[in-house]
Amino acid sequence: MPNFWSRGLQFLEEKLGAQVTEDKDFENLLKKIEITEKGLTSLRTILQNFNSYTEKFCSLFIDLKNALNLIYENSPYYLFIEEVVCKQQIVVTYFEDLSRLIIKLNSRTSEWSQIFESARSQLEERESKRKIYDHYEKKMIKIKKSSKDKKYIERNEEKYTKAASEYVEISEKIYNLM
Repeated sequence: MPNFWSRGLQFLEEKLGAQVTEDKDFENLLKKIEITEKGLTSLRTILQNFNSYTEKFCSLFIDLKNALNLIYENSPYYLFIEEVVCKQQIVVTYFEDLSRLIIKLNSRTSEWSQIFESARSQLEERESKRKIYDHYEKKMIKIKKSSKDKKYIERNEEKYTKAASEYVEISEKIYNLM
């Protein structure tokens, strides 16, 4: 694990744009996931409020039906009004069916939220592994340029190999999740 000074230096270098490991495909996939998550958040808000929107619409139909029945109950227009009321009932029934489907859809989008939360925590872990990997990659480049002790080189090569395998492993895991 890098020491305090090398971690601090790496932090500053990365803030200034000197990140070693770049994965354009991963970054593009991450942007798509972020857009999808924003869309999902928006969709969930709509789905959660769907019943409140449709309740007003359905109550409008019920009020209209009651008013029409009161006005035209014993008039020559009653057959026409009865047809309007029948069509309104069909629309209300469709809205009730749609409302049940929306409830199912809303529960399924909640599952997506859990997946995104899991992905977020794995992304943090991946970023941590990437920083360690970058540290040892830079260190190995410096070591190979200098003439250091052979045991020192071997020890750092082991750390570099371990960091690389951990980074690749978490990257594959998050790719599969994404």
